[in-house]
Amino acid sequence: MATCVLAAGLAPPAGAGDAASMLRAVETQAGAVAVHEKLAAVDLADLFGILVVGTIPLPGVDPEGAAFGARVSTALTGLQRQCALNAIAARPPASLRRFLAAQVTPEESRSMRKTALLLLAPIAGSRDLAYGVSLVDGDLPRLARDFESFVSSTLTNDDLAHSLVKEMLRTSDTALRATLIRGVGAAGSERGLALLDRFLYADDPNLELLLCQIARLARVIGQVDDEALSTSVRHFLTGEEPGIVGAAARAAGALGDTAAIPELIALLDHESGTVRGSVKDSLTELTGLRFATRRRWFLWYDSERAWWDTRWPSLAPALRTATRDTITSLLAESIGKRLERDLLAREVAALLDHDDELVRRLACQSLGQLGTAPVIPDLLSAMSDVDEAVAMSAWASLCDITRLDLPNDPSACSQILEEARDR
Repeated sequence: MATCVLAAGLAPPAGAGDAASMLRAVETQAGAVAVHEKLAAVDLADLFGILVVGTIPLPGVDPEGAAFGARVSTALTGLQRQCALNAIAARPPASLRRFLAAQVTPEESRSMRKTALLLLAPIAGSRDLAYGVSLVDGDLPRLARDFESFVSSTLTNDDLAHSLVKEMLRTSDTALRATLIRGVGAAGSERGLALLDRFLYADDPNLELLLCQIARLARVIGQVDDEALSTSVRHFLTGEEPGIVGAAARAAGALGDTAAIPELIALLDHESGTVRGSVKDSLTELTGLRFATRRRWFLWYDSERAWWDTRWPSLAPALRTATRDTITSLLAESIGKRLERDLLAREVAALLDHDDELVRRLACQSLGQLGTAPVIPDLLSAMSDVDEAVAMSAWASLCDITRLDLPNDPSACSQILEEARDR
């Protein structure tokens, strides 16, 4: 491992000449493309060593013979670093795994282990989890973010890894569990949400973090129709620990749990300002409304609950079968309701398939007023409506709901929303 041992020191690897000369020439994206194939063929240890130290050796300079304080290397630019990463990623995964297993052991420097996690993440699967854990063992606080990204990539690449992570969550110490939980949250999958739900116990040492990551996942996934999960989260609204109560309030809002609204309103007088802030934000997330006092919230809730219990059962079927004028009247009556606005939005979204283009346009406008994220895919589809006015209304409502300056193009719009979701 001669090259890598040098890489762990203060100077770039002495044998990295070919790789270094190629990377020094990379100043533009075109330059990166031009050297990619050649760079992918150089010694893997040389590229690895350059990435570990983050520098490129200067030409004609012997690091060992240079005077004290003399400049022997230059820092990698972002483009050069990505070029090196791309060259390594182009190699067969099996060869990269063999290299890392042989050269980067738990005893190596932190910078080497950090780089190994970075390189392995894009191809990582369930088979790599144990190795990843070994690289951070005893050094987790300094490598927590790197390991979180590694876990997230592993779960994204290999669905079977969820079972291994579940077992690790059962048996690992609190610190490792915390990083695993964040990795599950970063992966952004429905299976990850179900996985975290399994550990929602009052005595779990990572309970607050679990609730925070459940909220994170719910917002990424969008509409989550899981009454059992919502009920579990709701249970912690009555706890004594402010951090847990606040996290449960945020999770209830992210899950769209309108059944939690009475309990959230009751918490508006909580002694913790942090809890009160979380509750206010969740109530606004659930309803789109803001009221100054708990009494005003309860008055609103009682009125809304009465409308949904008495009027909605007859209005919903009428909305599906009525004429244009009646639909217009029914939407005018219901569009200001907020208690079950996701349910209302689903009924309105069904009107996007109506034969009457004016009804479809009104449906787009109404969805924008309701402002609920679960109908974003419906509005994206409506941007391709044969009627230009309908398509324009769908686009305008998407901009309103997402609060983004989206292009008036379905494909570009979809790509931007996907990127925003990943962030």
